[in-house]
Amino acid sequence: MGCCDRGSSLVSAGPADPSLHVNYAKGMVLGVDDFVQEFTYLSGRDQWAVRELAGYGVTSGLAVTVEDDAAGPRVRVSAGAAAAPSGQLICVKADQCGALNAWLAKPENAALVPDHIVPASLPGAGVLPLYLTLCYADCQTALAPIPGEPCRSEEDLMAPSRVADDYRLTLGVAPPPQTEHDAIADFAQWLGALTTAGPALPPADEEAAWLAALRAAAAPWLEIDSESPPASPPEDYMFGSPPLSLEVAPERYPAFLRLALRLWVTELRPLWMARRCGGLADVLDDCVLLARLDAPVILVGSDGGTWQVDGLAADVVIDQGARPVLASLALVQALQTLPPPSLPAAPPGATIALADLNVDTTLDETHVCVLCKGALALTLPKTAPANRGRLHVIKSLGDSLKLVADPADTFDGAGDTLGVDPGKAVTLVSDGSAGWRVLSALA
Repeated sequence: MGCCDRGSSLVSAGPADPSLHVNYAKGMVLGVDDFVQEFTYLSGRDQWAVRELAGYGVTSGLAVTVEDDAAGPRVRVSAGAAAAPSGQLICVKADQCGALNAWLAKPENAALVPDHIVPASLPGAGVLPLYLTLCYADCQTALAPIPGEPCRSEEDLMAPSRVADDYRLTLGVAPPPQTEHDAIADFAQWLGALTTAGPALPPADEEAAWLAALRAAAAPWLEIDSESPPASPPEDYMFGSPPLSLEVAPERYPAFLRLALRLWVTELRPLWMARRCGGLADVLDDCVLLARLDAPVILVGSDGGTWQVDGLAADVVIDQGARPVLASLALVQALQTLPPPSLPAAPPGATIALADLNVDTTLDETHVCVLCKGALALTLPKTAPANRGRLHVIKSLGDSLKLVADPADTFDGAGDTLGVDPGKAVTLVSDGSAGWRVLSALA
């Protein structure tokens, strides 16, 4: 699928170096190689700016759907645009369609189906994961007459006078690498799991402790270059969750974030970026994953059979969760102007309802402020991203209380039980991952 005329040929990668440009001098005779070199330099600078300053991903459109057709389910990709990991811009000007059964019927594609999709005894059925990928391509077009020697063939009288931007939409059984995209998501998730709680006055070695925690999370990558021979790349990027010992006071969080971003730029991104400045292109640098299609397939017919989709369009599951997207700067600016999410404001004169408990209870979102009568055991819910930030203020009215967390959680990293002395109170907040943090305690 592409925009160029039939008969156009893909341009093979030339030897021109994108880091060099022509040094024009009086009397210099410029040839084809000089013009190709100058174009390569200017085009390379544009791509470098995109990948270095913006990143890569789908920028608009390119929605993926599967629809029913007379020949079986077919994939539709809407018009849109994307920036490839190389920085190359890709434009799909019109909707494109491709029949899954026609793709499976080609012998070279059928050979890609893994053996484990079906049992050894045929016929059988299974689910085949297919990855829909958009890649940049260019093609020669617009034939024009060229001068030359007499007695030439008709083919030698004409040559393409233009090179057009083009694209390829492909299906395959393996996704393209998108290390930088996955690393960014993991780095942001790691920072998002940090709970801001700590002393108001920073200790002298605060930044050193921050750096140590960040580097420890990425240690397998930072140490890979020192190994001989080099080990295979780890499957994760930022390992584990922020340790409980990593204390960042809310007023110090901007300083922590500046340090984390500096570490990302200077040490971590060079490990994971798609292509370094001046790096030569790889064929996969110009591809963006659009979707994973889980298609139920079956072998039909005799003599080995032919793969076909077993079902209708609704039976093909579309997963676009791993698709890299690139938001425009205008959208990012608009999102930055939004106020942070907060609980609905209470009407004038309203107060938070108190829960009076006199029996052992498992707390839920309604137990914000709890008054306990008697020696009770209160069970805290499992911490999870969905209840991150949930508060429980628990007050004893005369007897000792026992607070019990989920076995996978802790109270400030010091065990899964916490006692509250008679007549005392404690305030707890869920960190969304490792347990409950004690904000204040009178026990």
